[in-house]
Amino acid sequence: MLNFLIFSLAAIILLVSCVLLVHSLVRGYRRPADSPETAQSLPTSLPLEVLWTLLPVGLLVVLLIMTYQAL
Repeated sequence: MLNFLIFSLAAIILLVSCVLLVHSLVRGYRRPADSPETAQSLPTSLPLEVLWTLLPVGLLVVLLIMTYQAL
C-alpha cells in the first residue's frame, strides 16, 4: 500500500511538472501579430526549446521508474 502511495505521489509530481513545462513552452511562443516586441525579440530555436523541455521530463520518467522498481 505504501509503495502505491509513493508511486502515485511521484506520478502526480511528474504530471504537474509536464503540464507546467508544456504551458511555458506554448506561452513563450504565443505572440501577437505585428507587435513591436516581436521585432525586438531575440531569435528562438524551437528544436532547442523542445529538447530543453523533453530532457527534464525524460529524467523524471527514468527516476520515477527506478524508484518504483526499487520499492
